[in-house]
Amino acid sequence: MNNSNQLLAALDATFGFPNRTCSTFRKLKQSYDNKRGQHVIWLAYIVKVNPGQTTESVKPEYGALYRELTNQV
Repeated sequence: MNNSNQLLAALDATFGFPNRTCSTFRKLKQSYDNKRGQHVIWLAYIVKVNPGQTTESVKPEYGALYRELTNQV
């Protein structure tokens, strides 16, 4: 299993759509944060689900993590 497959498996396990048919990710952009001295890479996680079934949005326990990540940008 290569690094891309491991990242995709981690994203699938983290967000856990039970009716997922396929998923993928891609790099949107890359920049450098001079203030913190860090490389920043923006990813898009794309999930296809079975139509007609309800889906869960981001799980409540990940809400704080999402807010923290968006506030850093």
